Amino acid sequence: MKTLGISDVSRIGISGLVQTVESGESISIAKQGRVVAQLLPAQKSQRLWEEQDDLMDAVLVLSRMLSDDGMRIELQEVIELLGFDVSELESEI
Repeated sequence: MKTLGISDVSRIGISGLVQTVESGESISIAKQGRVVAQLLPAQKSQRLWEEQDDLMDAVLVLSRMLSDDGMRIELQEVIELLGFDVSELESEI
């Protein structure tokens, strides 16, 4: 990844930056020696977003696995806990 300062970015211009990124190279832009922005090829950026989504899905699955106590309640039981009778509910359908 190439790192350019603000003055280099100004000298190269947007067309030059886009051309560099189109060729597959990423560019970091530094201000006073600290990277403040990055330009990435669109395909790489899209892949990073997709990988982030995949990681978030994996975190959700793992957190559910870790917090699952194995307890399951049948629908019949829930209906009764809520004070309803299954036959009454069925008659209303």
